[in-house]
Amino acid sequence: MKTSHGVILSLTALVAAIIAAKGPPQWPSVLPRCSMDDPQFEKCLKKVTSQVLTRMAKGMPMLGIRPLDPLSNASFTMVTGNGPISLTVHTNNVAISGPSKVQMKKVGYDKKSSIFWVEGLHKHVKMAGNYHMKGNILVFPIDSTGTFVFEIWEGFANHSLKVGTTTKDANHGKIGFTMNTIKVQKINVKDTTLGTEGSNAVNALVNENWDAISGALWGPMERVIRELYGAALKPLTKKFTAKDFFPPTLTGRMATEEEFHNEENDEPVSYSYSIHY
Repeated sequence: MKTSHGVILSLTALVAAIIAAKGPPQWPSVLPRCSMDDPQFEKCLKKVTSQVLTRMAKGMPMLGIRPLDPLSNASFTMVTGNGPISLTVHTNNVAISGPSKVQMKKVGYDKKSSIFWVEGLHKHVKMAGNYHMKGNILVFPIDSTGTFVFEIWEGFANHSLKVGTTTKDANHGKIGFTMNTIKVQKINVKDTTLGTEGSNAVNALVNENWDAISGALWGPMERVIRELYGAALKPLTKKFTAKDFFPPTLTGRMATEEEFHNEENDEPVSYSYSIHY
């Protein structure tokens, strides 16, 4: 059976018309932004960043972004090296609260590298969930399952977001995160498979060696944070590029919140972030 060139051309034109009608995604009006030609771009950027953090922390259902503070129902695995601290830590049902309440020290956007960055002080961040930890803490073998609560106060960190010129850029949407200093940190673990005495012994072992343990875990933990929040922001970064985040001018229309509610997502929203190495 032969198909005429006329039919093929008609079908091609129809597909092209449908694609053109849909057009590129419109930036949501609920998210303020700054134009690159603003003479007070840096001042605008700091103000807008604060507003966006507050908005994103609550979640944006119209974009498929669930609440980020607290970020809940996360799971991840961390593995240390083979030194004095040799651990594999599996977690699930983890909630992270407090990161959006940051005192921003510096905010900037490097146009050449397309990297947006923030330096800020986190007054208090809390992470809590379930764990299974196996390995060695110095000369002590450990195989423990239970719940944990980890808290930091006065943590100074660097954050960044790479926004490429195209969504096909391999680094587009890549999150950067480095914790530089922490004034106070506290860990509490409760082994739910042991009695009170055994659980207290595990908690004491972890706390007495926490400096060494945290030193071994910080690298894997920073990577986990980068991946978790990169995945959380994917519904936004998969649609918009550098020219959308930081347009030359702010002319043109933006999509309303109602339009985003009515827009069908290309992919279902995941309500569990799993990072395993």
